[in-house]
Amino acid sequence: MLEYLLFDLDGTLTDSSEGITKSVQYGLGSIGIEVEDLKDLLVFIGPPLDYSFREFYKLEEEQIKQATAKYRERYKKIGMYENALYPGMAALLKDLHRRGKHLAVASSKPEVFVRQILKHFNIEQYFEVIVGSGLDGSLGTKEAVVRETLSRLFPQEEGQPFTLTEEQKESTAMIGDRHFDIEGGKANGIVTVGVEYGFAKAGELKEAKADYVIKTVEELHGFLLRGSEDADEKRMKDYHKAQKKTELRKTAAQKRRERETKRNASSLTKALDILLPMLVYFVAYDIAGIVLSFTAGFLGERIGGHFYEEMLANAGTVRGILVILSLTVAMAALYPMAKWEFFLKEGTRTKEKTPDRKKQEEKGKKVRQGIVFAITAVSASIALNLIFRLCSVADLSDRYEAVVREQNSVALIAGIFLYGIFSPLAEEMLFRGLVYNRMKLYFPWKLSIVFSALFFGLYHGNLVQGLFGFLLGVVIAWYYERYEKWYVPVIFHGIVNLSSYLLLPRLPGGNVSEGGYWGYISCVIFMTIWICGMIYAGKTKKI
Repeated sequence: MLEYLLFDLDGTLTDSSEGITKSVQYGLGSIGIEVEDLKDLLVFIGPPLDYSFREFYKLEEEQIKQATAKYRERYKKIGMYENALYPGMAALLKDLHRRGKHLAVASSKPEVFVRQILKHFNIEQYFEVIVGSGLDGSLGTKEAVVRETLSRLFPQEEGQPFTLTEEQKESTAMIGDRHFDIEGGKANGIVTVGVEYGFAKAGELKEAKADYVIKTVEELHGFLLRGSEDADEKRMKDYHKAQKKTELRKTAAQKRRERETKRNASSLTKALDILLPMLVYFVAYDIAGIVLSFTAGFLGERIGGHFYEEMLANAGTVRGILVILSLTVAMAALYPMAKWEFFLKEGTRTKEKTPDRKKQEEKGKKVRQGIVFAITAVSASIALNLIFRLCSVADLSDRYEAVVREQNSVALIAGIFLYGIFSPLAEEMLFRGLVYNRMKLYFPWKLSIVFSALFFGLYHGNLVQGLFGFLLGVVIAWYYERYEKWYVPVIFHGIVNLSSYLLLPRLPGGNVSEGGYWGYISCVIFMTIWICGMIYAGKTKKI
């Protein structure tokens, strides 16, 4: 991204053709050379004046001095004001300055005139550095002018030779309308931008091998601001996102206050407030399941052939995909209620500016907490499964065995999405996001954990999974209360599900009741890790 921008003056910032050509005409006339057509004198715009007199009219040194003196005589009084900013240039400079670009003028015109012109057009304040040639002939080439400008933009330590780093070269550009500007920029190793709206001849800038050639001021505006516009757009998006989140949290807090007025409401009102999300969830889920199952069966029979045979052969995976879609519909139905609940815990928390060193420390702490959190979730899943198998709880429900077989019939990828993502999202949105948060308005949080976990266990529909769900629900709600972030229970739930789905069926010694490696010792080990992980979470300071 270009951050340091050196502008030529004549033909780049201003259309100075009238004032320059008339002053050159006056200077040539003083030594007996009459020029009728001012267009013939446009070549004087850009290069140093003595160079142009010598190059285009073959004047001797004394003649150059006389013509230059007469030129400056008229130019100082009249010519510099026969001038105009290119349309859109003031807006461009203002935008560049507002976005923090470092602007400079590098002109072959005497610096005293450059400053007067910039002040006349009220644009002097946009430039950090202004450099022009000296009335005494110093800085007589564009290369020297550009180098002097760079030395002021990037001051070096005293006694050190002037050099630019590669980064400085890549972020700095010379912008001009003549080949002199391009050559001066290239001689100093910086990016060069040629503008064709000035006084260059056709093809002049390309022949000078400008890095970029721009046709109009509008195009230059877009080119110079392309990177910062992206950054501004991102900042504006972040700002609007933060504003939207703040408004959401304010609304959430307002809704909490409204609902807290219901603390003294009747038992029936409280029960409806808690149970309504479950009613919406189950109705949406069941209707979606019926419609999707009918649609899948209808399409399978209509298409028939190999497709229908594949559907029947992979019935478990098909059912898994339909469940994913049904869960998505159920979440969409809950979202208008759930979006407020998810912000209730976070609505009153303020984010303070943290020193960089402390940020690094907190980042390391978060990583440690995350690792312990994941290990705890995996250990809890394995420990609970081992306990149920060792105590023969798994044999108490035929429905549980059927659910396990159905779960294992789902293809791997579909299973990961179903059990690792969609199921945790939907169930946590319902049971922790809505049911638990609403219960806390009417009951102590510990009692709310127990009853929301009980609802979660009953939701699973069989004794074994019900006990598993109840214990898991207590742990998940505790973590939610501990970290106060809605995604914490979702992640914990997803890890537990994936551990049960991926790990346990594939471990050696599947019949844990027979003891061995996957017997009582293993159960104690994973129980210990689980408990230690929760103790660590309980004692670790929240970030």
